[in-house]
Amino acid sequence: MQTAIEIAMIAYSRFDDYQQYMVSFSNERLQTSWIRFNNQDIKDMITRQKELSDVVTDVISRKDCLIWDASTEEIDLQEVKYFRFPNYSGENFKINRVEEASIPDRKRLKAHLFIGNITDRNEILAVINKAIEWMKTLKNAPSPTLPHKHGAMEADSLYVNVYRADSRKNKELYPSNDNFVCFIDYNIDGITTLKHGGIFESLWRQFHHEKIENMFIAWREGKYAIKRNTINIGRNDLCPCGSGKKYKKCCLGKEK
Repeated sequence: MQTAIEIAMIAYSRFDDYQQYMVSFSNERLQTSWIRFNNQDIKDMITRQKELSDVVTDVISRKDCLIWDASTEEIDLQEVKYFRFPNYSGENFKINRVEEASIPDRKRLKAHLFIGNITDRNEILAVINKAIEWMKTLKNAPSPTLPHKHGAMEADSLYVNVYRADSRKNKELYPSNDNFVCFIDYNIDGITTLKHGGIFESLWRQFHHEKIENMFIAWREGKYAIKRNTINIGRNDLCPCGSGKKYKKCCLGKEK
């Protein structure tokens, strides 16, 4: 905070008519942190109208300050620097853009799966299962700034966007995008921690939802969803679409 004040005062001495002065800090072991002062803050400090500690208190109370604790986890920085997730190419599908999405207590990965012109529901599910089996054993590297669950253990959650062609465009998760097939939310315990698939609820509701064992599937086209999966859901049960709401307050009556 002291360093930020000094830098802000230097900036003010050159440009005293700016409305705000924002200073950011980063380090290989520190998540990017920032502090923001307004013009009056710096003027008050320079003219001694306020004590520095009072200005700092004001900045914090306005939530114009976010400073992370530096990570002290013992890790191999060289491993982190050069680590890359692999891609996969099979006879009838491929996987790329595997990315990290882990949190401290859950190993989570996301990726793109391309299935070509496969149209049969069972064949699509077979490919998805093969992709899940390959992905869940991938090793992920530690983070140098924000500790998360990492290693060669089985993934807790996998998020997979399924497409037909790997083109530069047509990656949007829209019902109107015919290159998009479905979204897969796989969880080792069968319980999702991802609300609305990580997208807007209004968009999420337009897909056709189904739960198969440990997977929540959001199909773009209703022809792939099997309605029997929702027949015996009670009004007060959790909705199978993964919203976290009760069935009666979510998708009840909206199956079509």
